[in-house]
Amino acid sequence: MIPDSIKRHKPGGTEIRHKNGHYYVYRVEGYYDKAAKKPKSRSLGCVGKIYEGIGFVPNKKEAQPAEYITKEYGATRIVMASSRDIFEKLKECFPSDFMRIYVMAVLKLLGNLPSKDMDIAYAKSAISAILPEVHLSKNTVPRFLSRLSLYRGGMLKFMREYASCAGGAIIFDGSSFISGARLNPFCEKGYSPGHIGKSQIRLIYAYSREKRMPIYFLVAPGAKLDPQNHVSHSL
Repeated sequence: MIPDSIKRHKPGGTEIRHKNGHYYVYRVEGYYDKAAKKPKSRSLGCVGKIYEGIGFVPNKKEAQPAEYITKEYGATRIVMASSRDIFEKLKECFPSDFMRIYVMAVLKLLGNLPSKDMDIAYAKSAISAILPEVHLSKNTVPRFLSRLSLYRGGMLKFMREYASCAGGAIIFDGSSFISGARLNPFCEKGYSPGHIGKSQIRLIYAYSREKRMPIYFLVAPGAKLDPQNHVSHSL
């Protein structure tokens, strides 16, 4: 069942298919089947996706250079209004990159879209008018994320305020990710369900249950099984 919030973004001459949690849009055309003696339709291939809170995002080959006149506004303004403190904290901890980090976080929250679609989602969102000239091309974003991943000091500085006033229970998350980076010292054969024996990296987070914010993180070998013990020795 396709929800109405997704259907309203469907372009003409297309159909929506729900696969693995994503809503893919396929171009279709009608034709008359002489053998069956009735009209039918056939797919002409996937032309994009529809994201909650963002709308239709075409494939790169389908996208045409354009200036979007109508932009999504409501959800963006709600998120921005409720995250002013985060914006100011990012500005303090990442003085050169805070704008791009914030815009990407808002777009990710609204649509859970991959980095290659950030530029189109940005152009269609009101955030591009509120915070203009943020570069989010499909080539720029991966390079930026790769550089940002090395700035652990800024990340811990951002979390430190929440850690100092957290108190109460701490929740640990030790998600593992498949990685083929041979030169990464953290890549080890891990035990993630469905990927046992494959090269993995483990990303460990500690969250304040009361604040609902991360207070510490580290990257650990993929074979590590006890994230709580690993973090407790690092805090």
